[in-house]
Amino acid sequence: MNKKSMLLAAACLVAASCVQQGPGRDQSCRVIDIPVGCDNGNSSAPQITINRQGVVVTPPNACAFKGATATFSLKPVAMNEPTNAIIIPKYGAPSWLVGTNYPDKDKILITIPASAAEGNYDYSVVYSDGFCIDPRIVVTDGPH
Repeated sequence: MNKKSMLLAAACLVAASCVQQGPGRDQSCRVIDIPVGCDNGNSSAPQITINRQGVVVTPPNACAFKGATATFSLKPVAMNEPTNAIIIPKYGAPSWLVGTNYPDKDKILITIPASAAEGNYDYSVVYSDGFCIDPRIVVTDGPH
């Protein structure tokens, strides 16, 4: 079984406990306001910070060029909080939008394939204690 298959299997197990509330939103996930467009401008190396303390994702709608590697930095609330987290694609988003913070507990790296379609991709960040938040990434061709 390859790494992506194992991550997808883990994502399914984590997501199995979520109950749908409205179109595409998980009951256990915090729904955040996502503005139209991109907050960080187009980026070849987007940085996304997930802060559980303030229940904030900065930016909530990061832009990323095709072929870029997005870094999701995980900011803990306390030293003893659960640190296992996984990114799960939503609304039928492709499997490249799956990632986990194993073995690096502080971040998740996701590479957007050069062949990815331009568009908005919603995802959930789910922690092992059930905390969940729903941000978005916007994939573009690059600078024009």
